[in-house]
Amino acid sequence: MVDSCSETRRGVSGGIQHPLRLLGKVLPHHWGKIGQASRVAGLLSGAPPEGPLAEFWLGGHPRGCAEVELADGSRRLLTDLGDMRAKLLGPVRHPFGLPYILKVLSIDSSWGLSIQAHPDLARARRLHALDPVNYPDASHKPEVGIPLSPVTLLYGFRSLPKLREALGRFPELRSLLPDGTRASIEEGAAEASVEARVRRDVFSSLMRAGGDAGERAVSGIVRRFEGATELPIEVEIVRRLRLRYGDRDVGLLALFVMNIVTVPPGEVIFIGPNVPHAYLDGDLVECMACSDNVVRAGLTPKFKDVETLLEMLDYSAGEPTLISPTAGREGLMDVAVPAAEFVISYLPRGSGAVTVEGGAAAEVILCLGAQASVRPEGSREALVLRDGGAALIPPLSGRYVIERSDASVYRVAAGSAPALP
Repeated sequence: MVDSCSETRRGVSGGIQHPLRLLGKVLPHHWGKIGQASRVAGLLSGAPPEGPLAEFWLGGHPRGCAEVELADGSRRLLTDLGDMRAKLLGPVRHPFGLPYILKVLSIDSSWGLSIQAHPDLARARRLHALDPVNYPDASHKPEVGIPLSPVTLLYGFRSLPKLREALGRFPELRSLLPDGTRASIEEGAAEASVEARVRRDVFSSLMRAGGDAGERAVSGIVRRFEGATELPIEVEIVRRLRLRYGDRDVGLLALFVMNIVTVPPGEVIFIGPNVPHAYLDGDLVECMACSDNVVRAGLTPKFKDVETLLEMLDYSAGEPTLISPTAGREGLMDVAVPAAEFVISYLPRGSGAVTVEGGAAAEVILCLGAQASVRPEGSREALVLRDGGAALIPPLSGRYVIERSDASVYRVAAGSAPALP
């Protein structure tokens, strides 16, 4: 097996379609783990650059557009394939080439990600039209996360009984809430519409607190637990994040009213539109619709749009419903994603060969681990992928063989979503 082969050259000019190497982009956001501590470091050839290594992107979005290595060794952006576009990507028409992005994330627990949500499609279009700098495209961003290590995140809002428990355990928060909101929590109203309204009132009050009042609440909670041998998980997280963001960051207050969830490898997280969330720690593979629209409200030095976030959130969102992958054909684990832009499956870490059927649109293959290779069925030549290596499988490639050695392999294809204008 070789990295670049004569049969791949024939695939570009005519005849059998052969896999092409896809070269991802690294994004060094402040919240990434540093150097070799980052899972992204292992995906790079040579010594990793200094500083945080947060994300590795395989997609065509302009904030991290991947490149395709052609038969002659030249490289082209996914969005700059010219007259080769239809042959390499297929019938899916998308302004950024592929309708999805496949990523690897590595999150430093001392930073975490921002308190955020992704807008639905209609709102994404409005935000992009009004502010294309901070909302760089007109798409929504449904996404799945597949943990590579235990992943801790904030997701949705606590139930009224759990909010009542939080106010009892952390009374410093009570002064930030209106009297009527506190009374509603104590009454424990059971109707879903009432509970959603109370959650909205609680979260809005905390996100608008800020200033001296928010700082007093956060510092008061931390002081009260000084010297404690066992800390509530909220206080444990606040103690490390306040060193980065300071006690005046309202994102710290969200820790007391959102669900704190740890998801182990083997389960999959789905995050739909308008759901508040924030990854706090861990390494994972993500796949999402091709978008970088994020509405933020705290725990970030980036642009924050608190009022937009508060207006758009789904206040009925509680604890996440996790997806358990199911065994599909040829040993692939299928992830049933409630999103139309992509379908995703993966081969768990191990060794062996499987044969799969290519589709009418391009597919992306990612290797995580020692080594994998991809070749058309019946061909002796293969594209070799080491840790972080990726392949673009052109459309109508027929059956192809994936062989892995102590590696996991992720496979993504376009879903049923209509083409964007």
